[in-house]
Amino acid sequence: MGSGRAAAKVEWRGDWQAAAKITEKGWQVEIAIPFRIFRLPRKPKAFSIHFSRTIPAPRLIDSTFPYRRGQAIANTAEWGPLDLPRFQSPLLFMPSVTFALGGEDKGMRSGLDIKQYLPNGLQWQGTLNPDFRNVEDVVETIDFTYVPRALPDRRPFFTEGQDYFPSRRVFYSRLVKDVATGTKLFGKVERTRIGFLGVYESNSRLTLASCLSYDLNKFWSARAEYAHRTRVGMSPAYRFSLSGYVPQGKDWRWILGGDLIHAGAGGWSLSLRRSSQSFERISFGFGFSELGNLKPSAGFAPEVNYREFFWNIGYDKRHEKGPILMWDCFVHSDERRFRGGQGKGQLLDESKGASVWVTGRAGWALRCYYSHYRRPPFRDRILSVSFSWNTFDRYRSGNASYSWGKRAGANYRFLTFDQSLRISEKWTINIGYERLRHEHRTYQLVISGVCDLTPEKSLMFRWVKGSQPEFGAPQNLLPVDNFYLGFRQFSRKGMDVYLLLGDPNSRRTRFKLLVKFVQVF
Repeated sequence: MGSGRAAAKVEWRGDWQAAAKITEKGWQVEIAIPFRIFRLPRKPKAFSIHFSRTIPAPRLIDSTFPYRRGQAIANTAEWGPLDLPRFQSPLLFMPSVTFALGGEDKGMRSGLDIKQYLPNGLQWQGTLNPDFRNVEDVVETIDFTYVPRALPDRRPFFTEGQDYFPSRRVFYSRLVKDVATGTKLFGKVERTRIGFLGVYESNSRLTLASCLSYDLNKFWSARAEYAHRTRVGMSPAYRFSLSGYVPQGKDWRWILGGDLIHAGAGGWSLSLRRSSQSFERISFGFGFSELGNLKPSAGFAPEVNYREFFWNIGYDKRHEKGPILMWDCFVHSDERRFRGGQGKGQLLDESKGASVWVTGRAGWALRCYYSHYRRPPFRDRILSVSFSWNTFDRYRSGNASYSWGKRAGANYRFLTFDQSLRISEKWTINIGYERLRHEHRTYQLVISGVCDLTPEKSLMFRWVKGSQPEFGAPQNLLPVDNFYLGFRQFSRKGMDVYLLLGDPNSRRTRFKLLVKFVQVF
């Protein structure tokens, strides 16, 4: 993910050990995990167990009894009854000190993170004056888009436990900028999943987000979400959802979902999908939704005021012999019309497309996709072809794609190339290249690398050259030419050290030296 995540501190996330070996009868593994790093209830009676293994080329993931691919995680084996002694997890303190030379933010900055696993199965965290300057942010693609994209947040305070918090339409953490202090509580108590987060920003804005989910049974769950960010002139968001599935025979499932949302205006959605656990079956789904003029103060809703209907059909097949491992095809249609206003009933956009994906037993994959997209007054037609190689080797995999057609009334060409290289036992390089020809010609080159000096020390670098979309307005491509070099030390016990020459997230290379020290007590 990048340097400086709190989860990367071994003593912060919890240290555990494992060893494995191949024997005459197969494969054995032994794992030692301290109880204190689990979010356990006061007196656990049983553990749910799920084992899985990764099989090399052709690589598949198979799991043991009684869990099957795609089923609810509740269908796991149970280890119990247990009679465990009571134990108390310590209160962890993780202070940090950062020194910066050069740039507008030079000087010293200190911060503090606190965490404790509570005896009821929840985890509490707090942060004071966190410093995210050493966190390497995602590089957004330069491909054309009509609306802003939702991007992942790599800041450690927001990534840890993020599955317990509201969905993106209600809470989009990237909107929260300069964090002065924050706290959060998350975890699971029996059938109930809880997530609460509060952040106070340096500009006096307060952000609150909470989520409560309850497992009605092993197939169905209900969920309630809330989020609000003050002093932005928008509305708090509330969302209630119900989702689950109904088994049918040994292989089929009916998956249903629906939600209600309100943020200054209301909205709802319903969806139904039929899928199989086996190959050579036709799966399909369809859904309806309606969204008013939502204005969520802390959420991401780039387009509102529409009614939507969609459907899709898919089929896949696996071959036990021959050069083809598996293939699948997918057809979809999506139509949205304005819900209100002067354009009520008129078309907002319509998307139709078909794709075929073929995976070879030798580790290659070929994908072809055709889409027809109508957004008055434009009619887009795009044909895309992509080819991947070494897909079973994470250190040497690569992909190339080319798309051409018309978008937004102009000729469109988009080329991508990605390659991972394992130069030696210590050096790993990743290369990403994009070239866009639309209303103008531009490109983006991203080269990054890591050198593992020891299991706990490494060098890393990243160079971004060409263009980069403006935050919140991706149609505006800004010039970028930024290089930074870093050193990080991840210690199993003791102090972690980050040293950066340059700014990982600037558009221009800067002469800046940043040193950060992190320690857990």
